[in-house]
Amino acid sequence: MARTIVFFSGLNKFTIVTFLLIVMVAVMGGCNTGDESSNRRKADTGGTIPDPTPDPTPSPLPTPAPPPRPSVIPHTIKLSYKTDDAIEVQEGGFYSWQGGVIVTDANGHAVADGTEVSLAVIDTVIAQGGFGTLQAASGGADGNTITDPDPFFGNGENPNNLGLDSMYAVRNNAYRFIRSGDRVFLLNADEQDKDRTISAINATTLTVNRNYSQAYPNNIYDGTGPLGPTEYLVGISALGAEISGEDESGNSTMDKTFTRDGRATFRVTYPSSASVLNTGCGPAPFYDARSEPIGTPPSIGDPNDPTDDIPGVLGSARVYVVASVNENVVTVDDQFCFSPVAGFTVKAPEQVGGAPGESIMIYPTVKDGGDTVIVPYYPFDVSVINGDGAQVSVVTTSGVTNQYGEGTVTVLIGGTSGSTATLTITAEEGTAETTINIF
Repeated sequence: MARTIVFFSGLNKFTIVTFLLIVMVAVMGGCNTGDESSNRRKADTGGTIPDPTPDPTPSPLPTPAPPPRPSVIPHTIKLSYKTDDAIEVQEGGFYSWQGGVIVTDANGHAVADGTEVSLAVIDTVIAQGGFGTLQAASGGADGNTITDPDPFFGNGENPNNLGLDSMYAVRNNAYRFIRSGDRVFLLNADEQDKDRTISAINATTLTVNRNYSQAYPNNIYDGTGPLGPTEYLVGISALGAEISGEDESGNSTMDKTFTRDGRATFRVTYPSSASVLNTGCGPAPFYDARSEPIGTPPSIGDPNDPTDDIPGVLGSARVYVVASVNENVVTVDDQFCFSPVAGFTVKAPEQVGGAPGESIMIYPTVKDGGDTVIVPYYPFDVSVINGDGAQVSVVTTSGVTNQYGEGTVTVLIGGTSGSTATLTITAEEGTAETTINIF
């Protein structure tokens, strides 16, 4: 205590009091600051003071947003047709075949969802023609006009040298001439020139709704390249076909469909009657006698030599599906047809008979697996197996059913009396067997 008094002995009272006050304020201020900081941390963390040790795992950085997709400009359009379980049998005598369309840009990228694709189906060709080579063109397409002084009917013939205003097809027992509003296609031309609508007709010209981008023939389409001369055809839907698509919700839409991921579906519905079935399929366009003008049948040569068979001329009943996104993205596709439904049956006599040297004619009938409609113009195969002592041979066969779904097979009887042979007739999975008895 003496030392304390001695320590402060040289100081006056005012100085001592001031010093003590400063020390007290400092001590109290430090305590208050610590309490407020501690209380603030407790309030911020629900009453728990966080561990000051830093977390060794850093928080993940936010994922950056993907860059915006560049605009996709439609460039290519292609059609495809379902094959397995493709055709639906509908009430009232109709079949419906599903197809698909894909639309991409020039780099194979799908167009935007909801892109509208316009659809049309053509089953009747009224007139057709070609322009020859650039050096010897008999007509052409230029501006908004197609000129052809030598047109043909849908069967490729014109024996009386009629003009375009006299071209017709027979449908519903009536003559159907070219009219304003009918479509005309350039089959081998740039996409923007493939599809037009007719606005006026006279004997040598067709006026269309929009100018062609170039004249045909030209230095590129000169008639001598792999595509040959530029050809046109005038077509309508006159056999009862209907085409429809779907919107983005799956609802049916007439004459258009809408893409999702670049693809869309459509359906072509057509009558299942024998007067229409198999139109445009297989050999039907060459043989079809149901729809005038008909085509010229092919010559019958050696069936084992494909070079010895001259193709006939296509008839007026042909099927084309047309799809377009805009004036520059168009396809005219001829791969569709009014197909029968699988599950064929073949009917033929169970037994026939004849003496050696005699010829017998057998008439098989082919029906489909849908409405069991007879199938016109469908190919079938024939084989014969001879039993002991039999010598039966197939002399001739039509190889294709006629417009009534009936074929013709001629066999020559040979062998010993009492022997038998078996004739087998097959169309797809349908088979019929006829026992041939030799008298």
